[in-house]
Amino acid sequence: MHLLIDVGNTSAKAYYFSDVEQFTSVAPEDIELTGVSSILIASVADNHLVSTVLEKANHAGISIQKLKVDKKAFGIECAYENYKTLGIDRW
Repeated sequence: MHLLIDVGNTSAKAYYFSDVEQFTSVAPEDIELTGVSSILIASVADNHLVSTVLEKANHAGISIQKLKVDKKAFGIECAYENYKTLGIDRW
């Protein structure tokens, strides 16, 4: 099972999902890491609850991938010259 975390400026959302594309919403304060093999995080802000979850995941050896803006992705090229300063919500 995987965990997707989306941290915006005003709220955070999280979903468990499996390889069969079944998504289950979970409140950030209710995240459990039992059975989680990897975490994908899209973040434009800091969130204390999410930071705590990521610390626990790191200690448990769970793979964590922070999504970022790249110059090219999925056959599309970002038009912003300084794309590295964009938040993931702008891509």
